[in-house]
Amino acid sequence: MRFLLTIGISILTFSVFAQNISSRPIPCAHAHNDYNKINPLWGALKYGFTSIEVDVFAHKGELRVAHVGVLLSIRKTLETLYLKPLSKLLESRNWVYENYPEPLILMIDFKTNLHETLPLLLEIIKPYRHLLTYYHAGKVYKKPLQLLISGSGFSYEQVKDLDSIFVFLDGSVNHCESDFPDALVPRGSAKFSSHFSAKLDSSDLVKLQTKVDDAALCNKKLRFYAMKNHKKLWRKALDAHVGWVNVDQKRKFAKFYWEEYTTDSTAVIKF
Repeated sequence: MRFLLTIGISILTFSVFAQNISSRPIPCAHAHNDYNKINPLWGALKYGFTSIEVDVFAHKGELRVAHVGVLLSIRKTLETLYLKPLSKLLESRNWVYENYPEPLILMIDFKTNLHETLPLLLEIIKPYRHLLTYYHAGKVYKKPLQLLISGSGFSYEQVKDLDSIFVFLDGSVNHCESDFPDALVPRGSAKFSSHFSAKLDSSDLVKLQTKVDDAALCNKKLRFYAMKNHKKLWRKALDAHVGWVNVDQKRKFAKFYWEEYTTDSTAVIKF
């Protein structure tokens, strides 16, 4: 009886969350360290975020979601928090956001050795590959989800012999990755303070625009993390077409975006 009650509560909870997904996805919104929030995954989908960041540790044959490598045995897995719920959601729809035929990006930041973590990820995603955007014979085939690896040391040698490649790379903001096909590196990330002043002044904006323009040559969008969650900075980043805005305060950013960056009078969200 208790088992059936638990299942019933789980189904009801999933249904409530699924019904609360935004009808207005934000193409540039990246949910930084989403797993640390009150409602991982669902909180991001509620406000229309199209990219979600997850830190993982390889631990006893599983990928445990955490920011630091302590008490990993009690941490939830990548499957539990993200892959299984998204798979269930996609049983009843073609895309995570209905009427938005673009993949939801899961940016997976490896916190353990790449040579241990990557093979484990490739094994774990096997049951979900029908949902994953992939690269084959020089072309990207879009599916509802896209996996983007963040972490140093990843090389094309590790995946080039696979029949199809189901993982993409978060690369540099300074140059195109000559060792990879451009299509496998759709994003470049760096710490905000390593390149710009806190207020993103006029000289910084020139530098930012140069980086954005250079990245566009290889079809790469940029993201700068550890940027303060201020409207002025968000505005400057969006006006420079940075691609992805790194956000910790999802509700605040969604409200800001829909008030300032849409002319669609029907784009009304209750906050």
